[in-house]
Amino acid sequence: MKVVRRFVFVVCMVLVFVNGLHASETRIRTMGYLANFYIRDSYNIWQFPSMLTSYKNLIIIDSYLGDGLWSGGIHLPLSQTFIIGVYLNNMTRTLRFADTKFLRRGMYPDQIPDLSDSTASHQFSVFAGVQLSNLDIGLHVNSYFSNEKYTNPNNMDTNYEDNLSDREYRLGIGYKVNGRTRLDMALFYMQGKFSHQDTTQVLQSDGYYSYGAAARMFYAYSPNLIIVPFLSYLQGSKGYLSEEPVGIDSIKTYRDTYNEYTVGVSADILPFQNSLISLACGFTGRQVSSEQTQYVGTPNVAPEFSYIIFPFFSVGLEAKLAKWLGARFSFYELLSAVRKRNPQTDKILDEVLITGNKYAANFGLYFRLGKFTIDTLFDTDGAYDFLHNGPYILSGIPSSLFTQISVIYNFNK
Repeated sequence: MKVVRRFVFVVCMVLVFVNGLHASETRIRTMGYLANFYIRDSYNIWQFPSMLTSYKNLIIIDSYLGDGLWSGGIHLPLSQTFIIGVYLNNMTRTLRFADTKFLRRGMYPDQIPDLSDSTASHQFSVFAGVQLSNLDIGLHVNSYFSNEKYTNPNNMDTNYEDNLSDREYRLGIGYKVNGRTRLDMALFYMQGKFSHQDTTQVLQSDGYYSYGAAARMFYAYSPNLIIVPFLSYLQGSKGYLSEEPVGIDSIKTYRDTYNEYTVGVSADILPFQNSLISLACGFTGRQVSSEQTQYVGTPNVAPEFSYIIFPFFSVGLEAKLAKWLGARFSFYELLSAVRKRNPQTDKILDEVLITGNKYAANFGLYFRLGKFTIDTLFDTDGAYDFLHNGPYILSGIPSSLFTQISVIYNFNK
C-alpha cells in the first residue's frame, strides 16, 4: 500500500510540475486571476526565471487582436544543465514625467521606430537558467531604450539629445524541498531614466526605480490536491527634478511613492487524468502617496490614493476533450475598495471611498498537432462577443473569433 501511495504521489507531482510543457501567455490569461502564480506554465519565467529550466526546446509566438504577431521567443538548451531564452517584441514602456522632444514627422522609412514623447522601445528580453540536482537558478534582463539626437550646424541653439531607458533585472531560485514540495522565489529591481539635453535642460528623472520579491510553494497534500500559497511585494517611486523655475510657484522636485502587495492561496485539483481545476482566493492592494518641493513658497498637500481587493475569488478549468483538442475557461470576481484623498487646504483633505466588485470570465480552446500547440482565447467582449454573436456574415455585428493566440513549437527530440 505504501508503494502504491508513493507511486500516486509521483504521478500527481508529474501532472502539476511537468504539466503545461506546451503552454503560453494565452493559457495563463484563460485560467484565471493572477494565474501566473499558481498554474505551472512556460509563461511563469516572467515572474520566476528559474522556471526556464523546466521548459526547454520551445519556440513561442504570441498575437493580440489588432496587434499582429507582437512577440516571439525561443528557449534553447546549450547543455544538459544550461538554458538560454531570448524574446523579441514590439512593446514599449512609458516613462511618466519624461521631458523630451522626440520627432514625429512621418519622414522615416518603415524600419525606423515612430518615437513618441514618453515611450522607450523594447530592445531585448534575455533569460538564462542553470539546473542543478535540487536547485534551479534563473536570471532575466529586460531592456527598453530610445534615443534621438538633433544637430543643426547653422543654429547650435536648436540642437538637443533625448534619452529614455527602462531596465529590469530579475533573479529566480527554484528549490525541490522533497518529493511533495517545490519552492519558487524571485527578486527584482527596475530603474528608469529620461533626459532632455539642449541649451537648458528643464526636467530630469529623480528616484525612478522599484524593487520587490515574489514567492510560491507547490505542496502535494494528496494524490489529487496541490496547495499553492503565493505572495509578492513591490515598492518604488517615480519622480523628477526641475533644473530651473518655470512660472510662479514652480515645482522643484516631485515624486510618487508606491507599494503593491499580493497574498493568496490556490487549490489545484486533479479530478481526472488530463484535467485540472484551480480554486484561488486572496487579496491584493496598492498605495500611492506624493510629495513635492517648490522654488518659492509652500507646496500644496499632495493627494493620496489606495485600493485593496479583499478578497478575490477565481475558478479555472482545463480539460482534454480529444487527443488533439482541449478546452479551458475561468471566471473570477474582485471585491474592491478604492480610496482617494484630495487636498482642500494645507491641513484638510476631503475623501472619496468607492466599494464595488468586478466580474470577468474567459473561454478558450487549445489544439495539439504534432509538435505544435495552438492556444486560443475567444473574444467574449460585450460589444463584440463572438460566442453569442457568431461571425459577421450571420449576425451583422463586427466580431473576432479570438482575441489572443499563442503558437508553440516543441523541437525536443
